[in-house]
Order: sequence, then C-alpha cells, then structure tokens
Amino acid sequence: MAPKPVKGRRRAYTRWWVYAAGAAGGAAVLAFLVIVSGLIGGDTKDPPIVVPVPRPAGLAQEGHVLGSPSAPVAITEYADFQ
Repeated sequence: MAPKPVKGRRRAYTRWWVYAAGAAGGAAVLAFLVIVSGLIGGDTKDPPIVVPVPRPAGLAQEGHVLGSPSAPVAITEYADFQ
C-alpha cells in the first residue's frame, strides 16, 4: 500500500508563500509612497542664511567688555532649596 499524503504540510507551505507575497507587496507599496512623497513634497530650496547683526556704533568696546564700565548692574538670583 502507498502512504497517505500529508495535508498539513501543503497548507503550511501555502501559508508561507502568502506571508512572503504580502510582505513583498507591502514593501513595494512603502517604497512607492516614499518615492512619490520625495518627488511631490519637500522643499528643495536652501534654508535662508542668517546674518549676524552688528553691534550698535555708539557702544564702546574694550577687550571682551561691551559698554560702559560704570553702568549700573542688577543681579537677580533664582534658587530652589529643595
């Protein structure tokens, strides 16, 4: 007598093929969306150049000090004693 065919093995093979095809299709859709969004959207222009503002002409500068040495100074300290 010939052995009976195993039905479960064929079903498992079919499931593997379906999962692989689904994963490949999902990857293709994702790649398509990334390519289309790159072609349609996105700003290809360079960002604006920020130019530093020069200091006002009326301020005196000596070394790394800017302004008058006799100017009033107020120091406020914030502390948390926890």
